[in-house]
Amino acid sequence: MRELEVDDRHWAEDFGARWGANYPHLHESNQELSRAFREAADEPLNERAIAHQKRVLGIPPEIELNTAQAAAAVPYLSALADAMLREMQWALWWRRQRVARGEVDSGVDYMVLRAEPNFRSYLERYGPSTAGRVLVVGEDGSAFYNSSVSAGVSEHPTQGAGERLSFRERRAQRKAQKLAAEAYKQDLAQQEARQAALRRHAALSEQARVRHEQQEILRRRPPAPPPQPYGVNHQGAERFVADWMRHLGVRDATVTQYSGDGGIDVESRHVIAQVKNLHHAATVPVAHIRDLLGTATQRKKAAVLFTSGVISQSGLAFAESTGIALIRYDAEKGQLSGLNPRGRQAITSGFPATFGFNE
Repeated sequence: MRELEVDDRHWAEDFGARWGANYPHLHESNQELSRAFREAADEPLNERAIAHQKRVLGIPPEIELNTAQAAAAVPYLSALADAMLREMQWALWWRRQRVARGEVDSGVDYMVLRAEPNFRSYLERYGPSTAGRVLVVGEDGSAFYNSSVSAGVSEHPTQGAGERLSFRERRAQRKAQKLAAEAYKQDLAQQEARQAALRRHAALSEQARVRHEQQEILRRRPPAPPPQPYGVNHQGAERFVADWMRHLGVRDATVTQYSGDGGIDVESRHVIAQVKNLHHAATVPVAHIRDLLGTATQRKKAAVLFTSGVISQSGLAFAESTGIALIRYDAEKGQLSGLNPRGRQAITSGFPATFGFNE
């Protein structure tokens, strides 16, 4: 076996020991065991051998070896594999010995014992070894030398030895794997792009559907009341407000009787409204808004106050804290304007969206 650098030898031995100590299928077939170990060890083995060859030739790490240079590293690769395979087989052999004695299979114990010189001597004396080539022994007693560069002959040729690819084949395999991985990533990216496009299309379709529904709702609503050039009295103001509420989605808005209505002028299943027909500079006191809240709470409905005047600062603050919509109407111009955020929302979005009921 070719002399290994100290760090490489320690790495190979530790890799093989840890793999053998932790491999979960202790009595797996020779073929499966060999395949699993190759899949775990081939890539790091090649990297170690290539790195060694670059150091020997004085080639920088970022420069790739040519085929002839890589082929010259085969003996070193074989030596690394020998050390690794021997340690792996020792670990599996020791674990099988414990199981055969009825003891607990513990790879952790093996890694602890392996650090003791006496245990190492015990393995070298009694553990399976074939001059650096590792003899793999199956549960059925069949055995083969697990190294394709070994001169050993399998006792059961049908079992087959674990084949190792040449450097040229390995390099071609790695390149093919990288190309496949890149193609897979590109395919994933394309799939994600298609999914994103579908999501955008679905979102746009949903927005168009919602806009169409909203347009249909608006089309079916009664028209807004026309301007009243000569103004309105109190009863006219109530009818004006009821017409506006129906236009904004409260289809069952109805003017109430003029007595015994608790101060409510327009009522529906979901919303009640009070109308204050005042001079444009007159102020609605906060007490009227408190009374409106009490009635709305008792009837479990949303509350709106319409006025042709203004609202006091305390009234604005109280309405904001309790969710009452405040709206100013101008009968002469036939217009509404929100006096607080809830009132502005009711005008722009409609009463159903503002107070959460179906039109």
